Amino acid sequence: AEEVAAGKKGYYILGYNYDDQKYITTLGVFHNVNGSQAVKLEISVPLEQAKKIKYLPIDARMVWKASQEDGAPGYESGAQSLEEYHNHVLGLPSEKEDEEGTPIPNYGGIGDPTLVTEEYVKNGHLIKSVANPSTYITPNNGDWTNIPEDTNIKEDTFFHYSKIFTLRANRAVTYYISEKEDMADQDVSALYFGKVDVDYVIQGTNTKIKETYNDTKETPIYGENGKLIKYNAAENENERPAKITYDGKEYEYVGVSATSAPESGNLKEGTTNVVFEYKLVEKTPEPQPEPGKPEDPKPELQKPVEKEQNGQLPKTGIANSSALLSVATVLTGAMGIVISSKKRK
Repeated sequence: AEEVAAGKKGYYILGYNYDDQKYITTLGVFHNVNGSQAVKLEISVPLEQAKKIKYLPIDARMVWKASQEDGAPGYESGAQSLEEYHNHVLGLPSEKEDEEGTPIPNYGGIGDPTLVTEEYVKNGHLIKSVANPSTYITPNNGDWTNIPEDTNIKEDTFFHYSKIFTLRANRAVTYYISEKEDMADQDVSALYFGKVDVDYVIQGTNTKIKETYNDTKETPIYGENGKLIKYNAAENENERPAKITYDGKEYEYVGVSATSAPESGNLKEGTTNVVFEYKLVEKTPEPQPEPGKPEDPKPELQKPVEKEQNGQLPKTGIANSSALLSVATVLTGAMGIVISSKKRK
């Protein structure tokens, strides 16, 4: 750790152009310092192809047994290839041949990642080999500085390094090695996809009043920074409208359904379904005028009629006219008296 902190590179990588390079990519990692080394391997895969691969497997194994301390091991330096042992090879023999008649090893899920199903994975990590079954898996405890031992070992197929090379026989040398480690391991890089759909329903029902809205298209749920991608299904009026007209009626937004996913949060594998609820807008009736009460008919004004007094006709003229009429009446009466008197004589 001190050497790396001082600027020394902890390892270097060489690429190998094997005949099987068309099926798998092989890289050689060589240590420059003692102790555990963490190597980050980044691979770019086209998105459409990546959608077919949920688990991308990787195999790491020790290939050479070398006694020298410096330089890259190989036959030239007197090192021994561990791939000479049938239970320490990646690909198994098969009857398939390429166009040139060269046998094609069976690399299993390493050569065809679509073969890696949930059967091989638990909590995002391999629990058994996806290629040669003689490769036993080291559990992932999240701490690369303290590596657990292999599990589910079968002695008849296990590559028992310390026994094969009789390390206990040489008491002059102290070896630091786990006797439950086959010097090979596999794991997967999980590629999880997720999307966010939004539904709009009548409050308390599953009746949709608007077509499902796709807020986030299907995408890897982890970003380039290794963190979960966030979503927000209520950023604007288009995503969460305040009112919706359905079947000629108007509905207004109430809130998020009790069965809904949060309207914002982190993407997860599969479909995140956000459900917004709406209720019918009750129309307020327009005020109608109250019916008026019938009015009492107003009496028509009539001319006053004077009653006859003392057998006299009602006065119809002015005072002078009445006096003349009275005089005429008296004269007429007097004349009548005179005429009657003459007849009697």
